[in-house]
Amino acid sequence: MKKFGEGKYHNEKEQVTNQPDSAERIEEGQVVDTSSPAANDAGEKLTGNNEGHVPRQKSRSVGTRSGFTSTGDVVEHDPTFQVKRKKKRILIGLSSVLAVLLIGVIYYQVTHVKVRNFVGKPITEVRKWGNDQSVKVTEEQAYDDEVEANNIVKQVPKAGTKVKKKKAIQVTVSMGADPEAVLSLPDFKVTTKQALVDWQKANHADNLTIMEEFDDTVAAGKYLKEEFKDKDVTVTNYKRKNQLVVYYSKGKEALTKSIPMPEFKGKAKAEVEKWVKTNQIEATYKEVASNKIAEGMLVSQSVKANEKIAKRTAITFEISGGKGVAVPDFSDIDMESASDVEGLNIQVKEVFTPDVAYGGLISQSVKAGELVPLKDAPLIKVVYSVGAPYLKAYFGMLEGDLQKSFYSDYRAKGAEIYYDRYYVDSSEERGRVVEMSAYNTYVPMTYTVSIGISNGSQAGPPSLKGDGLEDEKQDKELKAESLEDN
Repeated sequence: MKKFGEGKYHNEKEQVTNQPDSAERIEEGQVVDTSSPAANDAGEKLTGNNEGHVPRQKSRSVGTRSGFTSTGDVVEHDPTFQVKRKKKRILIGLSSVLAVLLIGVIYYQVTHVKVRNFVGKPITEVRKWGNDQSVKVTEEQAYDDEVEANNIVKQVPKAGTKVKKKKAIQVTVSMGADPEAVLSLPDFKVTTKQALVDWQKANHADNLTIMEEFDDTVAAGKYLKEEFKDKDVTVTNYKRKNQLVVYYSKGKEALTKSIPMPEFKGKAKAEVEKWVKTNQIEATYKEVASNKIAEGMLVSQSVKANEKIAKRTAITFEISGGKGVAVPDFSDIDMESASDVEGLNIQVKEVFTPDVAYGGLISQSVKAGELVPLKDAPLIKVVYSVGAPYLKAYFGMLEGDLQKSFYSDYRAKGAEIYYDRYYVDSSEERGRVVEMSAYNTYVPMTYTVSIGISNGSQAGPPSLKGDGLEDEKQDKELKAESLEDN
């Protein structure tokens, strides 16, 4: 239920509030005293009707619209209002611009990444960075003497540059030093080992190997030799890719007897060879026959078991060649029958020996009673004496046959017997032996005989039937045929 005049009063208040500006409106900046009659009249005029009017109560209110401030019944004008409003608008505008810039910066930071300095770094590091930052990495390869293989030689863009994600950077990956490059090798004979090591590193000569080994004659640290793997490579055409080993001396090795000698009798040869290689032993293997130890097993060793030895000790190992046959005493076998001994490989040789009678045994290469293997039996050399050298007569022999005869008759049997020749007038065929200073006689082990050769000055034309002996034989045959015909 509304009070009397309440609705009307509020309608009039709304009308006054929504009134358009008029001449009677209070001017901006004017101070009005609402307690005066004039003010009251003006207020009544504004309401348009005093009927049902409820007198206004004095109150204090503050308003800021259009720069007015009302305190009680007084309305005051604020001269800084417009400035403040302008500043507010500027601040809002600046804030908007800054917000846009901030959003742009954040977007740029999120979508771009700063490129690191990868020069000299391994390519694996670049790939990981690209994967983590969503940046593609384009690779190309090139030889480089300064940067190690698989490390970065250069990059595009340079370090510190921002690149957008999903885009690519390009890097050049080192393949190491060029293997085809020809290197000028130092003079190894005057280059120390350390100097060569420094040269190797500086020139990336990774295929050059420096070795040291003991040497009894060359002082430690001195050059020994160089070996090129390829025989066509020399110091003048050596390339980085070529294999080369340079040896330097470690001096004389101080050998100590600290290696215990095992007992190898009855052990396999392979086991012996392994031990020899491990301990750097100078081994000699000799195959012997054995009727007790199986073929390929050790029969004996020149150093006793448990004896302490040093590296490079010379040891002889006898290896069984299987069952064998005993070598006879050839002094009991005559020279003509020696080569016929069953199961043995015999070579008989005759030599002149004035001190040993004809047919006497001088030597045999395998001592009597020793077993030799039946399989692959070794050659046994047996030497017999043919006594003192005896110079035969060579009359009628052609000059061209003398050198062969003197070798097979004398020098092949140990006697140093030679001849010199001269030419004589003779009725014999040219080139026939017609004179000898000695013949059919014993001579010393070293001797030279003079032989006269016919020059054929008094002889008729040469016979076409052969030498004189052949002619004589043919004449006898003709005479025999003639007698039969008669």
